[in-house]
Amino acid sequence: MEGEGRNGENQEDGEAYTGEMNSRTKTLLEAAGHFNRQRRTARQRGISWELDFWTWLKIWEDSGHLEERGRKAGCFQMCRQGDRGAYTSSNVRIDTRENNVRERIRLERQATACSS
Repeated sequence: MEGEGRNGENQEDGEAYTGEMNSRTKTLLEAAGHFNRQRRTARQRGISWELDFWTWLKIWEDSGHLEERGRKAGCFQMCRQGDRGAYTSSNVRIDTRENNVRERIRLERQATACSS
């Protein structure tokens, strides 16, 4: 029949579905690039990385800030609790870059005060 694709599905519906799949595939490919870059950076800094891609993605998607991640002001980052330990699901949170920097400065000041 005209207007029908495989299995009798409407071609227009099939095209919309393919568009959604392509969008999700694109999102996953971009996320995989971000994941690999973050994991590589952590390793270069000597920080243990114990997250697989799907756990990392769920943390970001649950936060609602996957599209806002980055290093610039106003962006969100995956932060370790107290800037210590490995990247594990129980030791990370998604927070603003500004809060992450504030926490790091506070911890550095505490460490300096304790060593004086």
